[in-house]
Amino acid sequence: MFDSLVLLLLAAGLSIVATPIIAITAHTRIGKLRDEIAEVKRRLETVSLRQMEGDAPEADPAPEETPDPEPRQKPDPAPIPVPEPQSVPKSPVGPPIGSPVGPTTEPAPQPATAARADETREDGTQDGADGERNFATKWLVWLGGLTIALGGVFLVKYSIDNGLLTPAMRIATGLILSIALVIGGEWVRQKTAQRETDRSDEPAKRADYVPPALTGAGVATAFGSLYAGYALYGLISPLFAFAAMAGVCTLALGLSLLQGHFVAILGVIGGLAIPALVHSDSPSAWALFSYLTFIAGAAFAIVRYKDWWWLASITLLGMSGWQFLWIVGGAADQSMLPLYLHMVAVFAITVACRPGDSLGSPRRTPSHPLDIGALAPIQHMVTLAGVCLAGMTVFALMRMSHDSGAVLFAGLVVAILGGTAFRARILDALLPISAGLALAGLFTWIVPNQVGYFGLSLFDTSNTAELAQIPFSPEFQAFGFAAAAAGIWFAILGFAGIYRNGRRDLWAAISGVVPLATLFLAYAKLSTLLPQTLWSGIAMALACGAIAATSQAARRRSDPFMESVVGLYALAALSAIALSLTILLDGSWLTIALSFMILAAAWVNGRFEIAYLRPASAIVAAVVIGRLAMLNQIPFTLSVVESDAVWILYSYGLPAMALAGAARLFRRQKDDTLVGLLESGAIALASATVSLEIREFFGTATEWPNRLTLIEVSLHSLNWLISGTALYYRNIVRPRALHRIASRLFLGLGGAAVVGLQVLLMGPFTGEAVGSSTFINTLLIAYLAPAMIVAVLAYLAQWGGERALARILAFAAAGLAFLWINMEVRHAFHGTRLDIGPTTEAELYTYSIIWLLCAAPALILGLIRDRRILRRVGLGLVLLTTAKVFLVDMGDLDGLYRVISFLGLGFSLVGIGFLYQRFFK
Repeated sequence: MFDSLVLLLLAAGLSIVATPIIAITAHTRIGKLRDEIAEVKRRLETVSLRQMEGDAPEADPAPEETPDPEPRQKPDPAPIPVPEPQSVPKSPVGPPIGSPVGPTTEPAPQPATAARADETREDGTQDGADGERNFATKWLVWLGGLTIALGGVFLVKYSIDNGLLTPAMRIATGLILSIALVIGGEWVRQKTAQRETDRSDEPAKRADYVPPALTGAGVATAFGSLYAGYALYGLISPLFAFAAMAGVCTLALGLSLLQGHFVAILGVIGGLAIPALVHSDSPSAWALFSYLTFIAGAAFAIVRYKDWWWLASITLLGMSGWQFLWIVGGAADQSMLPLYLHMVAVFAITVACRPGDSLGSPRRTPSHPLDIGALAPIQHMVTLAGVCLAGMTVFALMRMSHDSGAVLFAGLVVAILGGTAFRARILDALLPISAGLALAGLFTWIVPNQVGYFGLSLFDTSNTAELAQIPFSPEFQAFGFAAAAAGIWFAILGFAGIYRNGRRDLWAAISGVVPLATLFLAYAKLSTLLPQTLWSGIAMALACGAIAATSQAARRRSDPFMESVVGLYALAALSAIALSLTILLDGSWLTIALSFMILAAAWVNGRFEIAYLRPASAIVAAVVIGRLAMLNQIPFTLSVVESDAVWILYSYGLPAMALAGAARLFRRQKDDTLVGLLESGAIALASATVSLEIREFFGTATEWPNRLTLIEVSLHSLNWLISGTALYYRNIVRPRALHRIASRLFLGLGGAAVVGLQVLLMGPFTGEAVGSSTFINTLLIAYLAPAMIVAVLAYLAQWGGERALARILAFAAAGLAFLWINMEVRHAFHGTRLDIGPTTEAELYTYSIIWLLCAAPALILGLIRDRRILRRVGLGLVLLTTAKVFLVDMGDLDGLYRVISFLGLGFSLVGIGFLYQRFFK
């Protein structure tokens, strides 16, 4: 009985609301037609009046046959106060239906209005008035609507607390109140529209938030009353409550065409919430997803009519939420077919929506194939629909463990997304979504008897023998067929899309990347079931296909958009060759092959200048350097690496030569970051080659760590200092951050070895033999050679403008040279072991002579060339010698040595004074 009463109330409310809507729509259309007819009449009268006054040309009908691009105007000797239209038609026909009506030919009121607006801005009251009006007409109105809704709730609560009304009467009262609020909101909207029509001289039409606030309060009250009748009192059956609440949400969507977006949001959110509010003892997937499809269709009808693309986003996210909940909760108990059909239907509704032109224009030209920010709103909407469809499909695949039904549906979705992108040029953003779905489905496919995350066993070879005995089961066949189908589909679709759609680089990228990715995933999961040569052959077949596509696209290089296509296919060929080598080769041979592939890419780029080839070469170069840094061990371990001099030479020397040659070839086109990376890598690999050869020469290449000798450390430091100096020079010639960082690393490592090990910890006084030769010995390599390299580095720093660094390096070079001279003196008196034997008087006297001889050139050059730094170095040595004579020689020397020492120092000091008086400026 109560269901019938509620049904009657809803029918009455619908009729009461729908009738005024239909009448208002008809009245509005008639009013527009009446205004257009009046405008036509007014323009006809204006034209007739101008012809009577002689403004239009009386003869010479030639202008009608051949119209001038600029209408001729005669000066009016006696103009009458009649407004002049903006353009005079050739025939007495009015404007087309739908053109703006009103005083469009009277521009005079607009300057006056603008002038009044400027005046109000100058006195500082306009901004404040606008803010006050916005607060009063918008926020207070919304607050009032919320207050009205809460008032209705409190009224029901009051009636419940005091027992004033029966439950049925409470629900009926709420429905009557909701109908009254909806009617009131529509009545206020009509009155506002009529007032705006009557006051056509208003400068701008202001938004009125009172009608949607009242209507929204009415919709919320009706929705809450029906839910209370079902959930609180049990007066309404679940089926009737579901239908009635759905009718309220549909009514809200219809009213949004007149009341605005707030009512549409209420309708969509309420429609999405109904299945969660109204429960059923036997939930049906067909019923649920049929209803959700109806809500999606109604919402997108509003989107199509009003261009509210954000409403489509809310709807799509809500639909995805229900799909996710159903997959989690009910996928195991019921058929997935209703869900699959619903997902496809929602996507089809989104694509078929086709909003107005304002949503179809891209914001800007895409800067790269995946530039999402350049998409138009309609593209964003369909892209979101595609992402939701692909994401739920992947989740369904994982939930259903990739059964045949889920796999077939995933393949259907891949085809739908790719086909839609192929057919509709503006929707090509769906192509990478389709490719991502295919790759995600293959990645999450758990192949039986495989180990690792998601079945990946690329680096696990412990079970190779067992896996080799596994027959090619149907599971493996299904995965292999799916991977092959995905690779072939996207290769053909992408290549065909190049000649059909505008974003050719996107289609070429998908056509080249997806087949390689599917091959990699197949190899990662099925590598033990087929010979390595067969996998490598498949990769080489893909490389041949990419080369053929490159050749085909190169024939149309006159088209500027095909340049990137040629580059992408060349990059795909390069990647396929790298994958083939990775599968077939191992260890050092793979690194050598990759390095020479970079050299080949540089040669090809010099002949054709292919786009994207330089960044791809940079990536491969980084891989080569990384592999060599880990001694070709992937993953890296600290185990002993068996090596010899020849192994080191071809494992590190050949890649270094290949990178150096590639840098030279790439530099012919452009000296960029890639060239810097290749140069730095070549120098680093050459340095590593020398270091490893040094270790191998001393028989310690496979004994990390072990005791290092002074000669070996000295050779290592020379190698690092030379590498750092070369990089420093390249940074001066062509400044780059990579060169600067690499040079500092090498120079810091070499400097730390020289100072920390060769000077402080591992000096010749530790008991190590330095050689019997007078000049060619360990001391030359340990001290004089680093001094010469540091001197060259100081010169480069001075040339590069780093004067402070140049001074520091010059002092360091002089210090190392001074140390080498003293060590040679020690070596002359003590032989191969500098730590054996006492220090004689002749040795002490020799030190004084050597120090003065070192100071003399510095002083002379400093005085002649007026170099303060040289003079101070010379004076420092003189003072050091003086201190030694008075503190050491006075006590340790005796006899003639002490006399000669003091006389020599005295004459030297006098001579220095004479030189300063003669040459000091």
